Amino acid sequence: MIQRKQTLYLLAAMLLLALLYLLPIAEYHRSTDDMRFTFHPWGVENGLGVKVPDFGFPLPFEFIYGALIAALGTVIALFKNRPLQMRILRALFLMILLSGVGQVFVHQSISAYLGTATTVTSSIQLAFVFPFIAVLFCWLAERAIRADEELVRSTDRLR
Repeated sequence: MIQRKQTLYLLAAMLLLALLYLLPIAEYHRSTDDMRFTFHPWGVENGLGVKVPDFGFPLPFEFIYGALIAALGTVIALFKNRPLQMRILRALFLMILLSGVGQVFVHQSISAYLGTATTVTSSIQLAFVFPFIAVLFCWLAERAIRADEELVRSTDRLR
């Protein structure tokens, strides 16, 4: 049901998580050999777009964000069962928040890995904050679902 506010909030959260696949999360510049690296959900790439094989992610962000996008789509489809929709959305809220925090830790470890013998400057890109904005949209959707549920309960009392 696209007319409901929570559906729009959930679609916005899905869009933000999907944009993570298109935009770099962070960029790094190693000053000694003038190499540039980018942090994407699928790995760290050098300036030529080749994945750096030495650095493996402790978290598979590529699959985590894909699963979160699919789960948010499932939550949209559960519009007829609001209590279940709220419970699943709360779990997704925490999972998105934890993946964003994990992304911060991975960013720090990439900086440490690249800067072991040299100076590395990192620049956080706009996509870095997308999981945290998606958490905000999930919170807004949960509030809207709760308001719908209270409205339905109040009309049931009038009958």
